[in-house]
Amino acid sequence: MQPPFEFAVENGQATLTRYNGDDDEEVAIPGAFQGLPVTRIGDAAFQYCVSLRSVVIPDSVTAIGPYAFFACSGLSNVVFGAGVVTIGEGAFRSCDRLITVVLPNSVVEISPSAFRNCALSSLSLGGNLARIGDSAFAYCYSLKNLVLPPGVGRVDSQAFAWCTGLTNICFGRVSTLGERAFMWCSALKHVVLPPNVAMIETGVFSCCGSLSAIDVDDRNGSYRSVDGVLFDKSQATLVQYPAGRAGPYAVPRGVRRIEIDAFYGCAALTEIALPAGTLSIDHRAFFNCRALRAVTAPASLRSFGVQAFLGCGNLRGLYFEADAVGPENGSVGSNLFQGATNVVVYCRPGTRGWGPSFAGRPTALWHLSQPAILSFGPDFGVQSNRFGFIVSWATNALVVVETAASLAPANWTSAATNTISVGPDPLSGGWFFFSDPQSVLQPGRFYRVRSLLQHSHRDRRSGL
Repeated sequence: MQPPFEFAVENGQATLTRYNGDDDEEVAIPGAFQGLPVTRIGDAAFQYCVSLRSVVIPDSVTAIGPYAFFACSGLSNVVFGAGVVTIGEGAFRSCDRLITVVLPNSVVEISPSAFRNCALSSLSLGGNLARIGDSAFAYCYSLKNLVLPPGVGRVDSQAFAWCTGLTNICFGRVSTLGERAFMWCSALKHVVLPPNVAMIETGVFSCCGSLSAIDVDDRNGSYRSVDGVLFDKSQATLVQYPAGRAGPYAVPRGVRRIEIDAFYGCAALTEIALPAGTLSIDHRAFFNCRALRAVTAPASLRSFGVQAFLGCGNLRGLYFEADAVGPENGSVGSNLFQGATNVVVYCRPGTRGWGPSFAGRPTALWHLSQPAILSFGPDFGVQSNRFGFIVSWATNALVVVETAASLAPANWTSAATNTISVGPDPLSGGWFFFSDPQSVLQPGRFYRVRSLLQHSHRDRRSGL
C-alpha cells in the first residue's frame, strides 16, 4: 500500500514532496520523518487534491513551496503552524473555497500569486510580514477589509488587483505601493495614504470605479493630495486621479507632467483642461476614459506617450494652443488615438506645422470665441526694432489692436484694424501678424485685441 506522504531528506531536515491520500478530507501533516523535522512542504505536493477540506501544518514547517496546494478546490480550512516564514508562489492559488486565512507572526514574505483566486472574506496578516508579492491576493472578490501590519514595507504589483469587494484599507507603515496594486477594486470609495509612503508606482488605483478621493497624510514627504487628487509633493506631477469622479476636470497650475496611467479607467471623466506649463502626457495616461469628449492642450505641451488616449471612443476634440508637435520640437508616441476613431485635432489659426492630419486623425481650425494674441513661437517678441505678434481668431472678422502706456481705461488707442481673411487652404486662414514700430520709442507698452463689435469691458488684455 502506498504511504500517504512521501519525503525527501537533506541536511538533517525532511521535505514533504508528495501527498498520495486523495480521498482524505482532513490532513494533519506530521512534524517529523524518521526522527528528522519536517521543515518544508515541497513544490506542488498537494496540488489538485480536490477532496481535501482541511489541513493542519505543524510548527516545524518554515516554508510552503510553490503551488503546494494549487487548485485544491475543496480546501476551506488551513491551520498554519507557528514556524512558517515564507509562502511560495501560487501556494494556495485557486483554492476557491478558502474563506478565512490567519497567518502566524512568523511569516515574513508572501510570494507572487500565493492566494490568487481564493474566496477570502477574512484575512489576518502576521505582525512580522514585510512583503506581499505580485498578485498575491488578486481576484479575491469577497475580501472586504485589509489591514497591513506595521512591518509591511512593500505591496507589489497587482497584489490586491480585482478585489472587487474591498471597501477599506489600513495601510500601516507601508513605504512602496507597486504598479496597479489595487487596480479594479471597484467598491473602494476613499483611501488615506500614510506618512511613510515614499514610492507609488503607476496606476495603483486604476479603474477603481467608486473611488472619489485619494488623500495623503500631511506629514508625507513625497506625495500630497489636492482636492482628493494624488500629486507628487511639489505638485509638478499628477500621479493618480480617482476613477470614480464624473464630469470635467481642470488640472491645477504648476503641473508639468501627467503620469503613466494617471487617468486610466476614469470612465465618467468628460473633459480635461491642462494648464500652461504642462510639458508631457505619459503612456496610457487617459487609457479607456470612455466618456472623455474634449482635451485642451497648452502651448507648452510637447510630448505624448504611447497609447495616451487608447480606448477613448467618445473623444471628439483635442484642442491645441500651439504649433504642431513634431520630431524637431517634441515627441508623439505610437497609437496615440487607438480606438478613438471620432477625434478631430483642432489647431489655433496662425500656429505652424499643421497638416491635414495629426497622429492619424484629421485636423481643423479651432475658432475661438474671442480674438487672442499668440504669446509663443518665432513671431512673438521684438523683431527688426519693432514688437510683433500673431492675432488669432476666425476668418472674415474685424479685429482691433489697441495699445496703451498703462492699464488705465482712458489710455487705450487704436493701433490697427484688420479683417482676418481666408487663407489659401483651410488651415491657413483666421489670423494676421501685427507689428508695432512705435514700441521701441516707449519705456513700457501694453496691447489688447478685441472684436470691433465688442465693448471695452469684454476686451481681452495682454500686457507685453
